[in-house]
Amino acid sequence: MIKIIFSSLIILTIAINPLYADNIRIGWQKQWATQGQITASLMKLSSKYNKNIEFKGFSLGPQVNQGALAGKLDIAFLGDQPAINLLSKSDNWYIVGRLIYFRTCIASPINSEINNINDLANKSLSGGIGSSVQRMAITMMKEANLDINNINFHHLSPNNQKALVEANLTSQQWGNYDAIFTIDPVAAILETENKIKIIKCDNASGVIVASKEMVEERNQELEEFFNLMKQSWNFYNNNINQMNEEFSKISRLTASDEAYEIAAKIEPNYRNNNINLLLTDIDHKNLEDAANFLLKNKIIDKKPDLSIKINQKAARSQ
Repeated sequence: MIKIIFSSLIILTIAINPLYADNIRIGWQKQWATQGQITASLMKLSSKYNKNIEFKGFSLGPQVNQGALAGKLDIAFLGDQPAINLLSKSDNWYIVGRLIYFRTCIASPINSEINNINDLANKSLSGGIGSSVQRMAITMMKEANLDINNINFHHLSPNNQKALVEANLTSQQWGNYDAIFTIDPVAAILETENKIKIIKCDNASGVIVASKEMVEERNQELEEFFNLMKQSWNFYNNNINQMNEEFSKISRLTASDEAYEIAAKIEPNYRNNNINLLLTDIDHKNLEDAANFLLKNKIIDKKPDLSIKINQKAARSQ
């Protein structure tokens, strides 16, 4: 009798609880600091969630977008610019909350004569073409009244930037490049190791995007995900050194706690008990700037309507 009642209750729970549906597939970037520590915390806490979560690691934002467009993801962690790019390519995605602020930096060789933004006139820089970092670098240069048309931009991934810097430590140039535009943790690692000269940094936004199915049909699961995100932030804040180590193992990066501190301290949720997962005014501005940049440079054909494509109902439930 007791066994029959117990079994019936289990069957009833499964039948009425939509959280026993498909797995939630999260796309994240394996070498993106702070986001990586949060993801490592999510991995630790996912056993407390009544869902199976698949973590799919990618090298950069464009690769995350490819997974999203191929229908292989339900949630993705992206920089502001890749997020806008994804929304412009598919009606199947929404921005559903904030992730982090992250540093975008311009740096020159230690022995270079480049010491400030104005010294970059007529120089060659390498970094992620079409990325949030390039947009922020161009913004910093324009604020210094530099003629962008006289600056040469070349593509180079953060990992390759690190290798290039370390192969030319005593040079005034890194190969054919006078400077780089890059993100943390690469910038913070090289900075703390005194291998680069930071010229200027500014903050871009990381956001959380979710599929239309998650927003419209699996909203309860999305709300539970945001609850877990808040728990993960708290777990990270209470176990910072541990999660730095976890991220280093996953990313295969060698970084000091000092470097990770530099990367994380710009984020308001870091070392904070009051976790905010809603977009800030700065996030909204960065997203609008990203859309304008992509449109102006003909990377997208049409700006997504952010008044429609931002849906923070699940984030507000926390």
